Amino acid sequence: FIAYFALLLVHAPDFWMWLVGPLTLYLVELLYRLVTFFGPGRTTVNAAVVFPSNVTGLVINRPAHFKFNPGDWVFIKIPSISQMEWHPFTISSAPEVEDYITLHIRGVGDWTKKLHNYVKDEYEVQKKGLQ
Repeated sequence: FIAYFALLLVHAPDFWMWLVGPLTLYLVELLYRLVTFFGPGRTTVNAAVVFPSNVTGLVINRPAHFKFNPGDWVFIKIPSISQMEWHPFTISSAPEVEDYITLHIRGVGDWTKKLHNYVKDEYEVQKKGLQ
C-alpha cells in the first residue's frame, strides 16, 4: 500500500496535488473521531434482542442532549466484536423517546454477523444460568 503510493509519486510527480485534499479530509475526520472518543456521545447498550432473519435489535442509552430526526444514523463500536471498527446504522426509534434509542441491524456482513452471533450466544448463556 505504502510502496504503491511511493512508486506513484516517483512515476507521476504531480500526483501529490490530487492526494493532499482527500488525505487531509481523512486525517481531520480521523482526528475528530479520536478526540471525541471519550466525549459526551459515549453510551452503553441496555438490551439486545435476537429477531428472525438474522436481525439484532439494540436498545442503547440515549446521551444527554442527543437530538435526532427520522432517518438519522449513528456510528457504533462494540469492543467485544472489534476494538477499532465503527459502523453506521440508522436509528429506528422515534425522536420523542427520551431515554433510549433503538437500532435494528441485519446480519449480512462479517461485523454484523459477529454481532448477531454474539448476542445469540449471550442469550443462550443467560438462559442456561436461569435454569
